[in-house]
Amino acid sequence: MLAAWCLFVWGCRPDCDLDSLKKAITHIIKVNEGWAATAYINGRNKLSGKQKNSRPWNAFFVCTCPNGNHNAVTEADAWNFTRLGNPTQPPRWCTECPLNCLKLKEMRSPSEPFHLFSKWTGTPRNWASNHGDVVALANSFMAAQGIHPERPFDGNGGRKCMAMWLDQTDAPYPEGFEVHGDRWDVFQAHYQPNLPWHPFKRRTQSTVATIATAALRRLVGSLGRAKRAAVPTDLEFPVMLQVAQMQQAGQSALVEQTWREYQHRLQEQELDDEETEL
Repeated sequence: MLAAWCLFVWGCRPDCDLDSLKKAITHIIKVNEGWAATAYINGRNKLSGKQKNSRPWNAFFVCTCPNGNHNAVTEADAWNFTRLGNPTQPPRWCTECPLNCLKLKEMRSPSEPFHLFSKWTGTPRNWASNHGDVVALANSFMAAQGIHPERPFDGNGGRKCMAMWLDQTDAPYPEGFEVHGDRWDVFQAHYQPNLPWHPFKRRTQSTVATIATAALRRLVGSLGRAKRAAVPTDLEFPVMLQVAQMQQAGQSALVEQTWREYQHRLQEQELDDEETEL
């Protein structure tokens, strides 16, 4: 799953990005905040001259549990595996969430850094050396889901795949930039021809997770996996439509915050009206 995420969702290039993440050992996992990140070795790739190795960059992962409710893997779950690497009983945790994949590897590697694409080895019953061909690993995962098992995806297609989901979710350029890191003219010309122009000029990836993962949360929302905003269901249609659009863009928290602020202002207005009458 991690290999497929990095290639088809994060849009890694096979010759540099996947290789960089393959060697990476610096991970941040914030389960309570619904995200994780792995730092590229030497930062963003495809930079030259004085810029080479000068721009830190992370591959981000977000929770994809149903309804945005993280169903976490536990320490007990992490050690219940057979010699072949299969769970000894049906998993009680969400096996469709990349955060659980990362936590699983972290739990089983308490004394040393773990790698994203490490290989299960039967003798020590743990993940050890890296898979050699990460693209083949990602394609085998896709085939196991029944997606084109007879025709593997091209390993060079990850970036275009990422551009397609950015296009499908109407992610604006600033959100997409946090994933691909390209200038607007480069990305529009080579990957996303429908990308509307934007004056965004920042060249570094944001260090604020909510900003860096905005496009990913938009994707999760479009898949129906985001948390539903706790707002009344009897709103006027235009408001309901706007709420639905924001939820699909992964902005449920903003919807709830805005609704609370609106209710607070209504209460203040009511108190002001009562004081005026008195």
